[in-house]
Amino acid sequence: MVSIELTWLIDHATYGLIFLLLLAAGLGLPMPEDVVLLASGALIHRGATLLVPTAATCVAGVMLGDAMIFLMARHLGTRALERPMFRRLLPERRRQRLERAFDRWGGGIVFAARHVAGIRAPVFALAGMHGMNIFAFLFWDLLGLSISAPLVIG
Repeated sequence: MVSIELTWLIDHATYGLIFLLLLAAGLGLPMPEDVVLLASGALIHRGATLLVPTAATCVAGVMLGDAMIFLMARHLGTRALERPMFRRLLPERRRQRLERAFDRWGGGIVFAARHVAGIRAPVFALAGMHGMNIFAFLFWDLLGLSISAPLVIG
């Protein structure tokens, strides 16, 4: 009975679970996205999921989580710094360092942040607060993800 239910979950809910876990990780669940991407690679390797749908699900989950952080911060503007979540992500010293990096590198800082755990969310929030164009943000984020995701999933 238990194995039938587990088999049904693997067959029917795996992609949804991958998507939800990546979305939650992007929004602050204390679990790195890379853990879910590694597990996704293992599922592909074992034949439990297919490569293209799994990769598409991973990209969609990561990008939506990143876009939500960006859009929340953009909507709130500098008022976001009054919120506990954003205060934790962007303490004063970190914010000042990241603002200098934005001034120097522009969207490239979003690309670089994609590859540095622990700094992704603060950079994405700061990009939103400072009015970065959403399409520019998504471009730089997806460019970074197109390098990191295949490496981690593979």
